[in-house]
Amino acid sequence: TRYLPPEHFLLHMFRDRIVKSFREGNLKGNGPDGKLLVRMRVEGNHWLVEHILATVQQQAEASFLGFCAELMAELESAYHELQMYDQRWASNWKDINVTLNPNGPFIEGCSLGDNGQTGRKLAMDFYGPRIPIGGGALSGKHLSHIDRAGAYAARQAAVTAITSGA
Repeated sequence: TRYLPPEHFLLHMFRDRIVKSFREGNLKGNGPDGKLLVRMRVEGNHWLVEHILATVQQQAEASFLGFCAELMAELESAYHELQMYDQRWASNWKDINVTLNPNGPFIEGCSLGDNGQTGRKLAMDFYGPRIPIGGGALSGKHLSHIDRAGAYAARQAAVTAITSGA
């Protein structure tokens, strides 16, 4: 997993496959914006992917159903490739709940169209569930913004608890 938590590694694999397809594959010309979220659990030495949520920007003239079918094929192919190299990815693809562009076609991307398509922004964007930051993402916010101030306060509390032996 390149020393990443497995969920982060999985997201990187999916992202890389989608971006490659944007450039030269079946999704060529779509993108570039998108968000990915996975939910998984660990059982012993097995990683079980339960849910994948992908919200990916498409061209206005692209068929929504066709776009989603191609996106699904890219994700499935990436997952099967991953399973070939690492047996810890134990979920069968057919058992994974995959949600693609749940709000319909995602046409207007980047900062002009960033309206929280997945509804799961904040801390998940970068830090993931294994890093206790206490809430919102830190990037792009003024130091006094409540998300950023809360994140720093939570981190400081965790460091203090660890160093004091609490």
